[in-house]
Amino acid sequence: METSWDREVSTVNQFYLWAIEQDLVRANPIRQRAAALWSPWRGGTGGGMVRQVPAETSHTGPRSEVKRLPPRSYRL
Repeated sequence: METSWDREVSTVNQFYLWAIEQDLVRANPIRQRAAALWSPWRGGTGGGMVRQVPAETSHTGPRSEVKRLPPRSYRL
């Protein structure tokens, strides 16, 4: 399940990919990781094909117990 954090990271990532393409910035500040492409025609994976996706995703899904982010944590 995609969380709002994951959607926001994806949106910012897409912005930087566009900005790089337009030669507005030199690099994407969002760390990337390799992810196998999923394909129902190739037994679940894309036959060894990989793409870069944001590494900044939540990995654990939504955390409803988080009420606020303390200022010190935000600054980190």
